[in-house]
Amino acid sequence: MEKIPVRHIMTSEVHFVGPNALGTEIKEIFDGSNFHHIPVVDDRQIVVGIISRLDYNMLLDHFTIFSVERAEVSNRQFLSAIIASEIMRKQVSVITAEDDMNEVARIFLENLIHCLPVVDKSGKLVGIVTAHDVLKYYHEHARQLALKAGTKTQ
Repeated sequence: MEKIPVRHIMTSEVHFVGPNALGTEIKEIFDGSNFHHIPVVDDRQIVVGIISRLDYNMLLDHFTIFSVERAEVSNRQFLSAIIASEIMRKQVSVITAEDDMNEVARIFLENLIHCLPVVDKSGKLVGIVTAHDVLKYYHEHARQLALKAGTKTQ
């Protein structure tokens, strides 16, 4: 199988927060986007953690799903008093833009994770790659192979 560097499929424009970002800032990012992960970086742009949408949602009042006003008030108060470093997962695997995409797929499968921050040689955040990015690439690659072979795919 050919080696494809991660840089070909990663997203370069990454929304991130610092360790002292308030929960309200994290809420704004998740509410205003379709992102599922927010890297947390220090003042040198080094990845120190990651916040998943699932972990974030588990912090919220359970009555939020029913749009109960009491839950919204509770969430506002709570998110105003918590910071990213208290929410984030501190053990984060990272990759570089030159790492092979097949290695990324292996890491996802073995560790049951869905995203990897992409860093440069000095460890600074330069992008993010998700399981969706990998699936999209492999689906497109399979479709192109099928077209070359003269068969149909969806």
